[in-house]
Amino acid sequence: MNINRALRDERLMKGVTGMSIKGFNELLKDFKQNFEKEKRTNYNKEVKKGKLERKPGGGRKGRLETLQDKLFFTLFYFKCYPTFDVLGFVFDFDRSNACRNVQNLIPILEKTLGEAMVLPKRKIRTMDELFELFPEVNDLIIDGTERQIPRPKDNEKQKRNYPGKKKRHTKKNTIIADEDKQIRYLGPTVEGKKHDYGAFKEEFPTKPPPDLCDSPGNNRCWTDLGFIGMEKDYPGLNVIMPKKKPKG
Repeated sequence: MNINRALRDERLMKGVTGMSIKGFNELLKDFKQNFEKEKRTNYNKEVKKGKLERKPGGGRKGRLETLQDKLFFTLFYFKCYPTFDVLGFVFDFDRSNACRNVQNLIPILEKTLGEAMVLPKRKIRTMDELFELFPEVNDLIIDGTERQIPRPKDNEKQKRNYPGKKKRHTKKNTIIADEDKQIRYLGPTVEGKKHDYGAFKEEFPTKPPPDLCDSPGNNRCWTDLGFIGMEKDYPGLNVIMPKKKPKG
């Protein structure tokens, strides 16, 4: 990835990292200090164990050669939230290296920012589990979101990815966010033709029924009319759905 291109384009920089160029450069100064401090600490630990013989900085160099690369990589992960396969492809290394770099760099970024970085969950099987993971959240907004894709050449793929509206082919994901617009759950990608509630039921199966009756009464799920039937399939869940005004 050509990081320098992003560092010259304010809009692109915000699009792939969520930060301005000036903000990135300021954050980089503190990130460097914390990274070097963490590096020295880990090196001294390994020396005491008798596992290291080479001097600091020795060994093979990774793809993320500079601290600027490392910070950009970490911010890109949080802004775009790709899978490790995609992340490795973009930065030209194996998915295992992508995972390892993320795990090593996130604590340093969190220490630099002074706060924990929170990502949407990818695998949650019941709504009860969702509320347990985020006990501080009382209101959840559930919806399906679509993004346009190139028109597939295969007829069957065209049918599966055509939602029947807007004259475009799409892919769809279920999104669950809180009242502060923070995404708490990102569902798997499905064909655009699949109904919002149909995709939701596949992600949160009702057989066997999830134990939702013990969920706190102040938890509310806000949905649109694309989720009609949710209150019946998930008893005990406080579903709030708008009603269309009838004609006349």
